Amino acid sequence: MKQRRTALHGLVVLNALLLGALAYVTFNPTANAQARRNGLYTIVGGTVNGQPAGVAYIVDEVNQEMVAISWNEPNRILTGLGYANLATDAQRAAASRP
Repeated sequence: MKQRRTALHGLVVLNALLLGALAYVTFNPTANAQARRNGLYTIVGGTVNGQPAGVAYIVDEVNQEMVAISWNEPNRILTGLGYANLATDAQRAAASRP
């Protein structure tokens, strides 16, 4: 009888914890990552000196970002070569002009 009552108390505590977690997730503000706008992407192929494989430049026109990736044949994976925030780069270039 005592073991049955202990199991019931454990289930009540577990349900209370799950209810608290559900309330936290429900009333917590939206995450910042969900505020990002959908992108409009353009992909351009090219080459880089010293890189045997071709390079794909992917530009997100809406969020003004660019990444460069290349195919790594020995490992059979895409390798990121670089990232650029185009808006920041444009501001930096405008500030350096006389």
